[in-house]
Order: sequence, then C-alpha cells, then structure tokens
Amino acid sequence: MSALHNNSSTSDDYDYSDGGGAILSGSDSPSFSGGLESGLRRPRRTGRVEAIWTRLREPEIKERKYTILAALALLLIGVVLLGFGISALLSGQPSSASVPFLVIGCICFLPGIYQTVILARILLDTPGYTFDQMPSYD
Repeated sequence: MSALHNNSSTSDDYDYSDGGGAILSGSDSPSFSGGLESGLRRPRRTGRVEAIWTRLREPEIKERKYTILAALALLLIGVVLLGFGISALLSGQPSSASVPFLVIGCICFLPGIYQTVILARILLDTPGYTFDQMPSYD
C-alpha cells in the first residue's frame, strides 16, 4: 500500500491531537472519511511561527525598532481617527465635525498600512521585500 493511502502513518507534518491535548493512535488515528468529529489531519503551523519569531530577533529588526513602532502607531491612530470620523458622519453631525477626523485619519492610515504590509511581508520571508523599502525614522 502506498504512503498516500495509508491513514495510520505518522508523519511529522500532521497534528494527530483531538483538540483536547490527547494524542490519537491505532484505531483512533484520524482519517479523511469521517468529517470533523472523526479528527481530520491538521497541518502544524509551528514552522512559520518559529520562523517569524526568529526573524524578530535579528539585528535588522532591533536597529529599526522606532520605524516599526512608528508604522504600527500610524496605523492604530489612523484607524481610530477614521472610526471617529465615520461615526460622526453617520450620526448626522455637520460635516465640519467629521471631515477633520477623516482627513487626518487618512493621512495617518495610508503610510501606516503601507509600512505594516511591507513589514509583514519581510517577516514572512516573501521574495522581493527588504528593509530597504521601509523609510527609516531612526
């Protein structure tokens, strides 16, 4: 029988836990035929998480900590101000109350999301993304 059709093989690529921490074995081993209740194989995601944590410890990250904090702060401030502006606009207040929040929110949100997406791509090791693409606030 080939390895593709053998449900009882234990490969390191799969998590055989039942969700409560117990390891399934023997006749309890998961299969694809029974649905969610029978314990489908779930790929482990620890490799990607470990890679991201390893990248966070690199010297490049530590050198650009103020740039990273500024990007996240701009994103957060932009989202909050846009939320205030949209809620003021929808509540029926005059536009003079909502427009400043919307404008300043956009001014903060756009560079914040741009830098955060680049940072996420760098941490995920996406080809073509480097720290040279991020402005430096250090």
